[in-house]
Amino acid sequence: MALIPLVGKRAAGRSTIVDDDVAEELSKFRWHLDQNGDVCRFVSYYAGGRKRKHKIFMDQEVLRMAGVYPFCKEGEYCGKN
Repeated sequence: MALIPLVGKRAAGRSTIVDDDVAEELSKFRWHLDQNGDVCRFVSYYAGGRKRKHKIFMDQEVLRMAGVYPFCKEGEYCGKN
């Protein structure tokens, strides 16, 4: 088990526990707590001439690394409507 520190006002020195096999990959990013208490990181990109942010949740990243996420079959659309 490894500890990954969280950053930001809501995190206030907290950390999260992850398995050793995913700790190295997850520690490459800065993880935050969102307003619901979920652990996430932000990805910035430009669309329509404006800078936008997208949340990526830690639990989804762990499932993606395990080969379980996304929960759709090959060739299906897995996004939102």
